[in-house]
Amino acid sequence: MIKFLYLVCRYLPFVFVTLGMLMWVQPALSQTMSLCQTYYTLSTYIGGVILFCAECLFVARTCVLWGYKRSIVCFFMMSTTLYFVSGIVILKMHASSTGVIKSPIPFASCFDSEESGVIVAAYGLLILAELQIVFFSLYKATESFRNWGRNNRLLEILIQHNIF
Repeated sequence: MIKFLYLVCRYLPFVFVTLGMLMWVQPALSQTMSLCQTYYTLSTYIGGVILFCAECLFVARTCVLWGYKRSIVCFFMMSTTLYFVSGIVILKMHASSTGVIKSPIPFASCFDSEESGVIVAAYGLLILAELQIVFFSLYKATESFRNWGRNNRLLEILIQHNIF
């Protein structure tokens, strides 16, 4: 499962960027605004999948640091599920609230016409999830480093690569 998440995080951004390039510079797209809206919605959801998979990798790393302690794993599963459901609702609200217009620039195809405050809520939720993971990881890392010294190989690698 972790390998699948890693592959999604590694290769799906290429699809995300390619779709963005098609959406922004394909002149034939300006003829059909519905296709432009479809590209924009698909791009929003692909970005959400990339972020979700990256968060799952960070949660898995934190659970490994905690030694798969049952209470910590249950807490992270519940909070990740809560963030996931909230993220889907926010992405759905953002995708439905944006309007697409024809670009006044000749070589560009279409742009979103409305900036929405809904996307700020999505980034706020992302920051909250990241802070939770960082605080749990830092707490366990400092506790482990103080108690075990240099016997924890995972902790040594994380410190060596400047993660902590």
